[in-house]
This record gives sequence, structure tokens and C-alpha cells, in this order.
Amino acid sequence: MGIQYFIFVGLGGACGSVARALLSVFVPTATIWNTVLVNLTGALLIGALLKYSSGLSEPMFFRAFWMVGVCGGFTTFSTFGLELVELLQSGNLWRSALYVSLNFLGTLLFILVGFRMAIISVKPHKRACFLQTRWSFEILGLLCGFLFSTQYFLSLALSLYMAELRVTPFCVQR
Repeated sequence: MGIQYFIFVGLGGACGSVARALLSVFVPTATIWNTVLVNLTGALLIGALLKYSSGLSEPMFFRAFWMVGVCGGFTTFSTFGLELVELLQSGNLWRSALYVSLNFLGTLLFILVGFRMAIISVKPHKRACFLQTRWSFEILGLLCGFLFSTQYFLSLALSLYMAELRVTPFCVQR
């Protein structure tokens, strides 16, 4: 992995970040549901890209640009964490639980849906050889989803701890 890999990640990240900023222009009202929408859209895209990249002879640069760069720049884990802390500090536990569940379970579901959508769009002659490895790619997709979702659980645990200490993003209240 040379400098080219990081250039592709950087260019993709710039494109994803600009796409996220453009979305906030078209949907100017900032709510927690915008974050859910962005994360689910990114998960859908990652699922489809995961399947598509499996057929490439050299998928490293494709994944670097599209999956790590574009999807990483577009989705917003830090905003998810911040909004979760704010929900917990407001005492709205039900809404917090719904927010975490939609992000966590929705992300896993949308990765699988994106992966399945990519399977359907593959030409029939390619689909036949994909059936031999179908389960290994689905397990890989679930594993990727689990790794992303583990971050959500860690964020929830940290947020609950911070809410208990009354920690705001800038200072500790006594």
C-alpha cells in the first residue's frame, strides 16, 4: 500500500464530504433524522460497492476511493455520537434508544440490502460464478456491518458514562 492508496482515500473523502455538505444545503433543518438518513444511505452504498468490488481484479484502489473515502466522508459517526449525547443529556431515553437502534440495525440491514441489490444487477453469466461464493461475501458484509456497529455500542457506552458525569463536549460540569 503506497502513497497512491492514500491519495485515493483523500480524493474520495473530499467527494464524500462535499456530498454531505450539499445534502445539508438541500435539507437545511438539522435533525437527528438527517444523520440516520445519511448513515443508512452510506450503508446501502457500501453494501453495493462491496459486492461490485468483489468482481474486480484489483479492488484495493476502488475500495480506497469509494468505500473508505466517499462513504467515510459522507457518513457521519461523530455527528451520531454528538446527537446521542445531546439526546441523553435531555433525558429522552426512548428517543435515544430509537436513534441508536435505527442507526445500528438499520446500518446492518441496509448493507445487506445494498449487497443484494448489487447481486440482482449483476449480469447472468457473472451471477452463476457468484453463487459459489455467495455466503462468504454475505458473511464478510455482516462482519463489516458488525465492526461498524461495534463503534455504535462503544459510543453509546461512552455517551451514557458522559451523561452520568454531565460532560458536555467542551467542559465538565460540577
